Amino acid sequence: MLRIALVPLVVLLLGACTQSDQWTLAFRAESSDAPWQFSEVAGHYHTLEQCQAKGDGLKRLNGDKGQFQCGQQCEAEQGQLSCAVIAPSTLSPMVHANQ
Repeated sequence: MLRIALVPLVVLLLGACTQSDQWTLAFRAESSDAPWQFSEVAGHYHTLEQCQAKGDGLKRLNGDKGQFQCGQQCEAEQGQLSCAVIAPSTLSPMVHANQ
């Protein structure tokens, strides 16, 4: 009986270890060429689309100013954010329609 109860638990734990990488959103209110800082991390998302949509939303809330980046496998070293994969930022559909 105990063995039957342990099998689903082990399957769930193994599944948690093999989840795909999450996307890290970094956002700053003012555009800058300075290196990204760990303090600028604004959240973690399961998909690139979710990350980019949140970044677009933060820009809109900031009066269409600022910048963001979505990255995977991000680490902080001495306060600087470093990501193995960086996705290009997007423009929201509302911005595309106004151009």
